[in-house]
Amino acid sequence: MSIDAKISIFDTYIHVDYFGEYENESANDSIDEVVKLCKSKNYTKVLFDFRRITGDVSTFERFKMAEHLISSKPPNIRFSD
Repeated sequence: MSIDAKISIFDTYIHVDYFGEYENESANDSIDEVVKLCKSKNYTKVLFDFRRITGDVSTFERFKMAEHLISSKPPNIRFSD
């Protein structure tokens, strides 16, 4: 099983609700998809909700996910979690 994401688009921001068992590669792929969506639709705000992720996610894995999130972010997009 891997992580899934429900992407909801609102007037001024995108909300991404993650659920399922954590898997680093699928989480990174989803983050990349959201960044592409922001660029194509000119969104500058994204709210990531990771509260429904299951499984044992180590501190290091959380750090790596955050690192990927920040490294893929264009300067004009603001992320919140």
